[in-house]
Amino acid sequence: MFSRRFALDMAERCVRAAVVSMIAALGTGAVGLTNMPWLDALNLAGAAAALSLLGSLAATGVGPSDSASVLYEVGSK
Repeated sequence: MFSRRFALDMAERCVRAAVVSMIAALGTGAVGLTNMPWLDALNLAGAAAALSLLGSLAATGVGPSDSASVLYEVGSK
């Protein structure tokens, strides 16, 4: 579970979730949908990263043991 590949995979997913949610939060303000302050956007990004981390940990019992994914690669099972 806690292999180097798993840690890198989990870190990538956490960063990606945080960045995407931050862009979404701030981007909606740019088009006038919401006016979200930076601190609220950072809080949202942190929550998304934490949920991604929990999802990756939960995936250890479902997918490959050395990956944070619930899906197997084609032909690997």
